[in-house]
Amino acid sequence: ENPLFDIEGMIYKSGDEIKMTTSSDHWVINGYSWNVTPGDFLIMNSGGKDVQADLHLKNDLSTIDIYGRSSELISIECSKLGLSMILVPGMNNLGYDGEFTGKIDYKGGTKTDIEARMDIDRIKMNQDTLGNMKITGRYQADTLGNTESSVNAVMNDSSVVKLNLRYGKNADQRSINAEFSKLPLIVIGSLSSRYISDLEGKLGGRIDVKPVNGKPQIEGEIRVDNIGLKLVPVNARFY
Repeated sequence: ENPLFDIEGMIYKSGDEIKMTTSSDHWVINGYSWNVTPGDFLIMNSGGKDVQADLHLKNDLSTIDIYGRSSELISIECSKLGLSMILVPGMNNLGYDGEFTGKIDYKGGTKTDIEARMDIDRIKMNQDTLGNMKITGRYQADTLGNTESSVNAVMNDSSVVKLNLRYGKNADQRSINAEFSKLPLIVIGSLSSRYISDLEGKLGGRIDVKPVNGKPQIEGEIRVDNIGLKLVPVNARFY
């Protein structure tokens, strides 16, 4: 039998630092084999205020690199990393998969800043191939509880999704703005596969959620073009 996980290492204390080290140049994670550089790959000071990472994994096709320190900048880079390679079996009930290539940067301190640039190739949903996607995103948070985040995604050079969120302690500091165009309905098809199948068509529009007199108000429009679907309970197709 092939192991699902096989990671050899230890945790030890050196002065005011807690270190995690690997004594093997070969790991198995989620059933996939990786070559790993032996040595300390995670160092934390005893107060937990600073974390230093230096972990590099590589197999025949994919790479994962995690390096830097939280007081300055921690980066996570990956190349041709399949979603199925990092999800524990049984977690991906919707059947999504794809190959991730890109970088995520994390800056700590008084203000948290996370920036991501990622290409996802050969996206699949069950047996359906959806194509490729480019994603850029950013998340910022301060010690007062204010957060801002934005995500821009382009699929197959045509479908576009833009999402912006703001959150603060006061209701008037909270808002959501979403814009989307030519978004294939098949992307959300698996969420309703018990009742709907063979979903086709494009989705477009915008949605704004903002506070009015302390309560959230939704404005916007949604357009569906050339929709087709099959109602599973009655085995009938509609357009």
